[in-house]
Amino acid sequence: MPAPDRTKSLEQLDGNVWPHNDFASHVVQESQRLRKIPLSALGVEGLRLLIGQKIGLEFIVPLAIEFVQDHPLIEATYYPGDLLSNLLALPSAFWARHPELNNSMVELGLELRQIYERLGNELLPALERFQYQ
Repeated sequence: MPAPDRTKSLEQLDGNVWPHNDFASHVVQESQRLRKIPLSALGVEGLRLLIGQKIGLEFIVPLAIEFVQDHPLIEATYYPGDLLSNLLALPSAFWARHPELNNSMVELGLELRQIYERLGNELLPALERFQYQ
């Protein structure tokens, strides 16, 4: 799958302009706003929200994966790792349709496993020598 043009918005990329919706919901209003801005301007929270709403996944999941590859526990709004959690909550069918993205997640899992093992075997035991003074 070719990388999406990050200078374009989701509306430009998918060719679907949503009609304005006055529904008084932050999620609805923010989803509509985020669809109109260039992908390059989407922050971690925008990606988290759009993924949670399953909007524009083929365009934004690659961007979200880049963020979590660099910072697996990056926090969008709610807690460390909330962007990764939204990626992990996507249905298996999405990953099956996008094997290259699936493979990126496999590699991320391998890297996180190594970090987890180092934390448990080396870093946390070394930190135990420190005490409040």
